[in-house]
Amino acid sequence: MATAYRARYTAAVSRDERLTDVESDIVLSVVERTTPHLIVALVPEMPGEMPINASTFERCRTEILGTELHLGQGDRLFGHVTAGARRLIAQKDQGIQAVRAGLHRDGSAAIVLPLRRHQSKVRESEVDLQFAEPGEVVDKRLCALPFLAGHARDQTAASGTAVVKTVLVNDIGSHPDALIHTVAEYRDPLPMTVDPLHRGTGRRLPTSTQPCEYTYFRSHRAAR
Repeated sequence: MATAYRARYTAAVSRDERLTDVESDIVLSVVERTTPHLIVALVPEMPGEMPINASTFERCRTEILGTELHLGQGDRLFGHVTAGARRLIAQKDQGIQAVRAGLHRDGSAAIVLPLRRHQSKVRESEVDLQFAEPGEVVDKRLCALPFLAGHARDQTAASGTAVVKTVLVNDIGSHPDALIHTVAEYRDPLPMTVDPLHRGTGRRLPTSTQPCEYTYFRSHRAAR
């Protein structure tokens, strides 16, 4: 029994380390971005294996380019798929606001999605707060999860549960993995909240208790 518990603990530590690596990889690929983003990373309990060769690349490329990320909207966000080190990289275009995903051979995956930035005047004449709408954050996370889980299950045959980490940043430079790679004067340090936008006045409806630059949430999800 002690051996089983030790193996379970070791496996959990390994997944946590893998999650950190996958998240860091996607963050450092967009380190120059200075606007709010949502980052979702996933690591399956039982890793899979996706060989990357000419035939599998073309098959996966076709599937990724046909993916409707925002379900029900007919919006296919990926326009380019390339092969990286033990992973596929999918991106809409080369713009600095493009959705980008890293899909790894073992079923691990991460996606970074830009959020529409709204600005709020908390003083009479100075903008010193930015915010994203709750509906956009929830919708993009709900779209990201089946996309990442689908990669793990369908393209790599991973199984079991998966550990998921969701990150909100006011700009990529606020992420701990990006701090040492970001020149301070190129950053927009405005703190961020998640609040509704009043459609009539165009102003923020305060519901958040406090602003932040970086926050995250971890959970477990079924991968099958």
